[in-house]
Amino acid sequence: MDEELSCKVCGDQASGLHYGIVTCEGCKGFFKRTVQNKRAYTCNGKGHCPVDKAHRNRCQYCRFKKCLYMGMVLAGKIFIILHVYIIY
Repeated sequence: MDEELSCKVCGDQASGLHYGIVTCEGCKGFFKRTVQNKRAYTCNGKGHCPVDKAHRNRCQYCRFKKCLYMGMVLAGKIFIILHVYIIY
């Protein structure tokens, strides 16, 4: 990538647009595995754990919640392709 972008989920260096938002490879893979394997997580805290580069692996529940809140969708690639065709 020409310009350095931050992952919208954890703030790490982003690698591109994945599932609808700009993310790093770690959050991209985490989201994909969570959805494809239909994983259900629980939070040992109160659902407000920090999700940043240093803490993103501590609470999977809060990380997945933030992925959804920031707009990640499994069909993100399809929506982007359709959007490009509609514009042109």
